[in-house]
Amino acid sequence: MQGNPRVPVNEPEPEAAEIHRPYPFMEWSMLVGAVVDVRREGVFVRTGFVEDATPSGDTAWIAADGLDRRIMIEKSAGYVLWITAEQLQLRRVHQPSR
Repeated sequence: MQGNPRVPVNEPEPEAAEIHRPYPFMEWSMLVGAVVDVRREGVFVRTGFVEDATPSGDTAWIAADGLDRRIMIEKSAGYVLWITAEQLQLRRVHQPSR
């Protein structure tokens, strides 16, 4: 086996791992068309598709999916949307600007 013996073969490169790590994103109006994790007061609620958001970015609608209903969430109620760099890039590439 060739290569660096100190680096496990199946470990992703740090840069590759970072693109998949979610982080909070506060500009909700920029997330329309993206798949995000919804959290409330630090607790995971669900993963969903941002169907729409107010121009101010204080309110967003997460699309229905399977048994999950469409929901409206608000920052003032303690909700935070988390996104990966990969999903944010996909949203920018595939969605027209508003």
